[in-house]
Amino acid sequence: MKRNTTLKGIATLIVSLVLISCLSVNAFAAGRYTKVKKSYQTYQYTRDADPTKGLGTMSISKGKIVENGTSKAIWFVALHGVETEDQADNWNSCLKAAGGNNNAYLKGAKKAIKKTIPSNATVVIAGHSLGGMVAQQLRADSTIIKKYKVLFTVTFGSPLINVEGKKTEGKLNRLAAKGDPVPLLSDYTVNDIEKQFKDLQVEDHVIPVIGVPILAHITGYYDESAWKDYDAVGKKGGSTVLKIDDSTTQYFYLPA
Repeated sequence: MKRNTTLKGIATLIVSLVLISCLSVNAFAAGRYTKVKKSYQTYQYTRDADPTKGLGTMSISKGKIVENGTSKAIWFVALHGVETEDQADNWNSCLKAAGGNNNAYLKGAKKAIKKTIPSNATVVIAGHSLGGMVAQQLRADSTIIKKYKVLFTVTFGSPLINVEGKKTEGKLNRLAAKGDPVPLLSDYTVNDIEKQFKDLQVEDHVIPVIGVPILAHITGYYDESAWKDYDAVGKKGGSTVLKIDDSTTQYFYLPA
């Protein structure tokens, strides 16, 4: 009888350890999300995808979006700006995207998205500079919006590009740091300046080197004080939060 009691005690201990282990794993899994509450944090993801660091030109991650206390599963797509010539994030893609035309970056991004994200998924897209132009093209691409639900697109330092005649999906939020000239570099600035500035959200910021305003194109979107009122998807006064599962992040090279 004593032996049986001992065996039962050992069995109970083993079961308890297994349960504790499972709870620990679940707790770790529940806490692996990076909470992105402000736009400058979202911007960081667009800069993390960087071919010069060996991290491709864009990234795709699983995550959640929290709005009004409701959480929904999403896929988060982050697009880097111009960086290299041997990858699709080059000047050729930039010039074509500025005119609303097809380009290697758009082709590569569509291929990566279709390969990685399952049909009918909800998608949030963020892009800096060229990446922001391609993000706008994605939300107007018939094959993308037919297969996915694009909920938000937020761009940093990107001009409005011409997607006239095309159906677009989701809310577009364009952010521009004061002094950054790039948000004006599309044909809309010449052909419809009012439309170029419509809904463009401009904020002042700290310029790290006086007399070099072009630095605003990079550093202006990191400034916490400038963007403290903008939520993760670029809404001023909004409270939308992104929770990115960094353990699922995939980086993609897009050959030119």
